[in-house]
Amino acid sequence: MNKSKIITSVFALCLVLSSFQLSMAEIKTDNSDKKLLNALPKELAAKPLKKRNVLVFNWSDSFYHAQSIQAASKAFVLMGEKTGAYTSTVTSDPSIFTKSKLKKFDAIILNNAQPGFLGDATQAIARKIALIDFVKHGKGLIGIHALTAFGSAPNPSDSLEITFRDMIGGSLEQHPWNYDEFNPIVLRVENPSHPLNKSFGGVSKWILPFREEVFQFNPSVDREKIQVLLSLNIDETPDKGTHPTKDYPLAWIKNFGKGRVFYSALGHSKDSFEDKQMLEFLLTGMQYATGDLKVEVNPIPQESVDTEKGFVSIFDGKTLDGWRGDSKIWSVEDGCITGQTLPNDNITRNNFLIWENGAPKNFELKTKFKLVGGNSGIYFHSYERVPNAANNEPLVGVQADFAADQTWVGTIMEYTHREILAPRGRKVVIEVDGNQIISHHYMIIIPFIITIDL
Repeated sequence: MNKSKIITSVFALCLVLSSFQLSMAEIKTDNSDKKLLNALPKELAAKPLKKRNVLVFNWSDSFYHAQSIQAASKAFVLMGEKTGAYTSTVTSDPSIFTKSKLKKFDAIILNNAQPGFLGDATQAIARKIALIDFVKHGKGLIGIHALTAFGSAPNPSDSLEITFRDMIGGSLEQHPWNYDEFNPIVLRVENPSHPLNKSFGGVSKWILPFREEVFQFNPSVDREKIQVLLSLNIDETPDKGTHPTKDYPLAWIKNFGKGRVFYSALGHSKDSFEDKQMLEFLLTGMQYATGDLKVEVNPIPQESVDTEKGFVSIFDGKTLDGWRGDSKIWSVEDGCITGQTLPNDNITRNNFLIWENGAPKNFELKTKFKLVGGNSGIYFHSYERVPNAANNEPLVGVQADFAADQTWVGTIMEYTHREILAPRGRKVVIEVDGNQIISHHYMIIIPFIITIDL
């Protein structure tokens, strides 16, 4: 059985960047950059074959990623300066995307650039062609995070846009795992011995040491055309995605014509650019893009994923063995537990189907549900009231609510007692005095018995 998960996203407006163009020497650091300075790589994966010039393009109209763009820009410039890997030019002026102006660069970093970064539509076509030709004819492209966020046009029909997206390697569909996630995010390091994965120390998994907005890409991400370096490890991370293959690549390299592309979906916040392993990973990817680190692009098939591993079904799909409930209301139809009332057989209070086939410890519940009108829910950590109790509600405890209008879907509450404990998509800590401390996004770990209330 699978669980239908409702994810909400909270967005905050940030300061936007103004247009600027700076040389390497103009980057200033202060005490706030201590983490970044301590995380800067000290060594290169490969000695530069010649003096390299890299363009760092910062999109000036980002209101989600302003801080991360500034942090990433500073990190890219300082990494080149400290290691001697390249010299940087930083700009947010899209007029730089012409054949003649790009000629002096070995690689371009598109730093959280989203649709519109090439400027006015009348000039964007020529600039996009110049960018595509730059890579196709043997140069490098480094894409960071939101570059794949193509917004309202997930399936373009324009051949130039199709080529542009094919060059990058994928298109964002959604980000079920968010920056304010409080569950550990575990990544799979695919081919730990690969030179671009050197920063992870030869291990096959990496627990993200910083919070991140984790992407799910649409089916345009084709493992036959890219070599995946990092992907989400859903064996150890709550699976909030909807991709049927359960494949969530997060960083890759690929060939494009004679050129090279390195993309990292990580990079939502400034924290991403203050981590030593992350910066070393990015620098190694940049050396691949400039052509100094010679590696073959060898597609890696997706590892087999057992989405039911560790789960035990508490419903056999045929009978209500192990469950207790009113047979006039509860039955099995088409392989599903079904609860319904008829016009001539109404009920005067909530009625329950209670699972009695064990007393599990902490666990994760996965289920699908369909609701036709009204509201319902699943009780957990609950118990039955004694007969003829003053409160007419037969059960007391915590429940995850359902509702046909979706207003209550995912809300955690204590009916007839403390009422709403956690709105949908929120993590709530309830202190001894009853004060609620609300944050965002949770995974339900529930003890004791499960009951279903219809």
